Amino acid sequence: MGFNIEEIQDALLQSKTLKVAVPTVLLAPVAMPFVHALAGLAVAGLTVAAAGSLIGKASGALSDMIPLAEKQDDAEDY
Repeated sequence: MGFNIEEIQDALLQSKTLKVAVPTVLLAPVAMPFVHALAGLAVAGLTVAAAGSLIGKASGALSDMIPLAEKQDDAEDY
């Protein structure tokens, strides 16, 4: 009754595979909603950043179009 080294190595490999595969299978249904949520947050963040940049550029362009004298006159009216 000798031990076969290849059989022992195969058994160890299968046990290591199961230690990784079982938690992965159990967490898979829960993980996908988190992945989708992170992707949604990334898209929303990029949208807000793009909108803020566009608004900043538009307000900068509009403020450059209004002469400084008119801006000061409007401030004195109040």
